[in-house]
Amino acid sequence: MRISTIIAAATLALMTIVSTAAQAQSIACGHREQIVSQLANKHKEQQAVIGVSKDGRLLEIWSSYKSRSFTVLLTWPTLKSCIIATGNELAMQKPREFIARFEF
Repeated sequence: MRISTIIAAATLALMTIVSTAAQAQSIACGHREQIVSQLANKHKEQQAVIGVSKDGRLLEIWSSYKSRSFTVLLTWPTLKSCIIATGNELAMQKPREFIARFEF
């Protein structure tokens, strides 16, 4: 099986899981500006990680150092955003410390 076929199948499976999870958990979606404002003001979270997929979707992790909470936010080019995960007890490490654990 070609690697591109495997990647396509994995992507489709992930999209199905996220879609099913969104329906099951009533994941909050709305305009990015409103969601980001709530994360910053109500939950005191700041953008910690950002990445852009090949299809133009923005994946962000917002977190609060003080409360150790985090939110995973997915935004489409239309600025529709959905919270796809939230949690507590986020352990943040400096990148070099994290990478050093996996060096051989």
